[in-house]
Amino acid sequence: MDIQRTRRLSVTGCVLVSEGDQVHPEDVIAEAAISSGMLVIDLSLALSLPLEEAEACIVRELGDELEEGDVVAQCDGTISRLVRAPADGRLVDIREGRATLAAGETLIQVKAGMLGRISEVIPEFGAVIQTQGSLVQGVWGNGKVGEGVLNVLAGYQEGSLEAAALEDVENGQLLAGGVCLHAAVLEACVEKGCAGMILNRLAPELIPLAKDLSVPVIVLSGFGRGLADKRTLDILTAGSGKTACVNASGPDLFTSQRPEMIIPEVEGEPEDGLGFQGVITIGQDVRILSGEYIGRVGTVAVFAKSPVRFESGLELLSAAVQLEDGDSVSVPLQNLMILR
Repeated sequence: MDIQRTRRLSVTGCVLVSEGDQVHPEDVIAEAAISSGMLVIDLSLALSLPLEEAEACIVRELGDELEEGDVVAQCDGTISRLVRAPADGRLVDIREGRATLAAGETLIQVKAGMLGRISEVIPEFGAVIQTQGSLVQGVWGNGKVGEGVLNVLAGYQEGSLEAAALEDVENGQLLAGGVCLHAAVLEACVEKGCAGMILNRLAPELIPLAKDLSVPVIVLSGFGRGLADKRTLDILTAGSGKTACVNASGPDLFTSQRPEMIIPEVEGEPEDGLGFQGVITIGQDVRILSGEYIGRVGTVAVFAKSPVRFESGLELLSAAVQLEDGDSVSVPLQNLMILR
């Protein structure tokens, strides 16, 4: 399928790519410098002059980059008086006898988070990245990005993952495993030089460790013990041995972005496109993202004709989902994720 992702800054900045460029997950798409603090210099008070006269003594222009100690304003006379910059920064405002200095700039960056080609540049903000391939999304990620050759570990569906399962993995591999209940598994992933982990489930107490790991970690179904679904395993198995990329970003309710793994395909015609949230249709395989059945997988059987009132008190559009064990459950559409 054709996969498109928009990567953009929240403020205006500088776009570092061009249309047609090939990008990797760690490549920076755009960046911007934002000020972490503002310093206001009272020129009128410092020079002992009325507002209008104090502003006339300024020897800098708006936008000037200043170093600590640089002269901002100067008043000549019997005794020359100077006002110097109290810190490094940029002069961003001059009004009512005061100069404002933006100090301590912080660089914010947006990374590609995937393997693909730049199909569109969004001036001053970012770009749209496009690729063809398979997609697996999850419910939690530790915020890192990376890529590697996918290795589906033995025993994916057979209970808890042990550190011994990582003995023969190779440096740079992206590991797919079942249920991780032991810190030793995550630690072994880093020690072996792996590119990251895609876990079906994770013990809740291991979340802080996974969050601090230097490589991306994605949890597909949820936390604690639970069974793996065959549909996701089929996608992972089909991609084993291929290069895959991981964007373990946290879920974003405003953009429907979720932590995800993409296995790019370089051959064949593109299938139907899938944005952050595709249109759900009857017969599609989906994963439930919240509530009592979180992490469970099933098939959309029918849509409710009108909004359904749930225990939360909200009335939402919903669908009946046929689970793998044959049970049928009603789930809000916003809590369903398409499996491709």
